[in-house]
Amino acid sequence: AEKLVLQTFFGSALLAMKSELNPTDLRKEVTSKGGTTDAAISHLKENNYTKIVIEAILKARNRSRELGDLN
Repeated sequence: AEKLVLQTFFGSALLAMKSELNPTDLRKEVTSKGGTTDAAISHLKENNYTKIVIEAILKARNRSRELGDLN
């Protein structure tokens, strides 16, 4: 399962790098309406996934700055 996930991410990254579409539009082209990815993305959107990811990145950035101040 882990190898499948890694290959999926690798393939997605390659496709995004070669495409002229932005990642959102590219995803829309390969996501089947009512399919598994569509269900997952809908769930993420309903639960404020973007806000959570941004907050996590900011926490990591702030902690990195704190650790840098220790040196």
